[in-house]
Amino acid sequence: MVLSVAAAVALIALDRTRGEPPQPVDARSADAGPMHAGPMHAGPMDDGPMHDGTEALVPSVSLAPLSAAVVKPPRVSPPQHGACPDDMLLAAGTYCPFVAHKCEKTRKARAPGEPEVCEKYKNQVLCEGGLEELRFCIDKFEYPNRKGVVPAVLVSFEEAERVCAVDEKRLCTFREWSFACEGESLLPYPTGLERSSGACHWDIGAEAHVTPSRGPTVAARLGSQDRRAPSGAAAACQSPFGVFDMGGNVAEWTNDPVLSKTRDPFGSVIAGGDWGRGPNICRARDDAHPPPHRAAMLGFRCCSEPSLPAETGIFMRKPRRQTRAGFRPIVTGSPLGLP
Repeated sequence: MVLSVAAAVALIALDRTRGEPPQPVDARSADAGPMHAGPMHAGPMDDGPMHDGTEALVPSVSLAPLSAAVVKPPRVSPPQHGACPDDMLLAAGTYCPFVAHKCEKTRKARAPGEPEVCEKYKNQVLCEGGLEELRFCIDKFEYPNRKGVVPAVLVSFEEAERVCAVDEKRLCTFREWSFACEGESLLPYPTGLERSSGACHWDIGAEAHVTPSRGPTVAARLGSQDRRAPSGAAAACQSPFGVFDMGGNVAEWTNDPVLSKTRDPFGSVIAGGDWGRGPNICRARDDAHPPPHRAAMLGFRCCSEPSLPAETGIFMRKPRRQTRAGFRPIVTGSPLGLP
């Protein structure tokens, strides 16, 4: 049975492709807590009131133009044909549980409450903890995973899980999401060391605030502040695996199965950043919100298991110890920055 929330988020595809304004979904309520760009641990969201049994509204809005700056696309790993569906990409390689980078150029806060962000990181990375081999399929674009369609927002963690299940997928774990963003080179941004203005759909304006409302009014309130871009509009905003918009546009729900669903820190983890001025790094993480939380700049994407097995002996099931310690250079296309 197709769930009502799946029908709600699917409205984006119809409205954006036809160029017609969407018809509001008959929802009991939709709430988006205020958004902010916090430190890496705090993530890009503020706490908002909890809601249950609500549906998502995803209106069509006018979009701010992307920068015309020409940005060189990053190196993209070649796909493994047949391992993932056509609308997904294979992410496979060595994952590091703890990563740290050194900032070379910091941008000061432009407004009260706005955090400092790093515009350029040094070519150094620290990796600690047991290394683990990951291999999974991930949506190429933010849900509804269609190029040229604005991503869904105002969706709770629970709704995102159900929508992925309808598509015979699952919500990505945080470690999968961050690995698909940074690659084996452990890049701070999906595009590399620098936060180039034309690379991704970020630094567009102030964070969106949508107050609780009922019926069709939420569409108008969101539409007056929304700055989402169609998925894939920033051609250079690709991770080392070719996944689009993992920096900017909308932040995304992920799952941490080790954490709780009922108390902080929650297993409903918000990853990455949005079109505002938050950190937007691959390891940006917010585990302070319960599963029913919604926000105007928060969406999701799905993951699944590959249909083809890995070659024997390449992917290990258990973590392995590192042989090197301390900061090391980042070498693009080389596992864990090693030459």
